[in-house]
Parts: sequence; C-alpha cells; structure tokens
Amino acid sequence: MFDFCELYEQEFSNLKLESEEVTRKSFEGCLFENCLFNSVDFTETRFEACEFIDCAIILPNLTDTQLDGVKFDHCKLVGLGFDQLSAMFASFSFEECTLESCNFSQLQLSDSSFLNSTIVDTYFSGCNLSKANFQGVTFRHGSFKGCNLQQADFRGAHGFEIYVSENKLAKSKFDRINALELLKEFNLQIR
Repeated sequence: MFDFCELYEQEFSNLKLESEEVTRKSFEGCLFENCLFNSVDFTETRFEACEFIDCAIILPNLTDTQLDGVKFDHCKLVGLGFDQLSAMFASFSFEECTLESCNFSQLQLSDSSFLNSTIVDTYFSGCNLSKANFQGVTFRHGSFKGCNLQQADFRGAHGFEIYVSENKLAKSKFDRINALELLKEFNLQIR
C-alpha cells in the first residue's frame, strides 16, 4: 500500500487495511481521514505530527511504534496496547474519541488530552498523567492504578474509578458531585 518508507505531509482518505503490514515506515505531518485499520501490523513505524480524523483502528500491533505529537479526532480505537509503544516517543491527544479495551501502562503522558472522549474497559497503570485533560470524559469499566494524576483535570468527567490510596492526586480538578466518586474505596455512607 505505502510504496515509500518515508511519507511527508500526505493525505490519506477512505483507506481500508485489514491484516496488512505497515512496518518500519515513517509518516510525518500526514492526515488520515475516514480510514479503517483492522489488525494492521505497525511494528517500528513512526507517526510524527500526524492527525487521524473519523478513523477506526482495531487490534493493531504497536510494537516499538512511535506516536509523537499525534492527534486522534472522532476516532474509534479498540484493543490498542499503548504500552507496546516506544516509550520515548509517546505523545498524543484524543478529542471526542471512543477508546475501548486499551492498555496504558508505564507511559509518560503528562499534558495529554482525552477531551470529551468515551473510555471503556481501559486501564491506566503506572502512568505519569500529570496535567492531563480528562474534561467531559465518560469512563466505563476501567481504572487508574499507581498513576501520577497531579493537576489532572477531571471536570465534567464521570464514571471514573480512581483509588485515592493508589494514585497521586494533588491539585487535581474535579466537579463537586463527581469528587464523591473518590470516596468509594472507603465504603462511607454520605447523606
């Protein structure tokens, strides 16, 4: 599909790739719009300053993949192992996306944004998410464990499972009503 190893400022629309290899490629400043990537192998592929709009990325292989300054807008992401990424190049943002059955482990994601997204069956473990933006996020069946969430913004978010005793939360922002979710682990009766 991609004849060259390095692609700069290219636009790709309506691609449908299933069970294909897109390995050891470099995409810089590229735009992917209305594309489907199903079980695609992206091993050792680099995406820098790329944007994905209205795309579906399902069960990809992300081994040693680099996502550097990548934006996902209105995308559906299913089964992404962000923990497989090359950790040195992991900076990305999500806006109005659906993330389902994804894994974020041991990543440096300070200042990341998940604005107005839906996050389902997704786990954050040992991540630095300081100053991350989770405003307006709907969480279902996922959790944060051993994460740095200092100064993270959860205003307008709901359904999150954050254990105060297992995460760093100093100066994080929560709506008053949603802040009560933080007390769930203590089995308190608040009336």
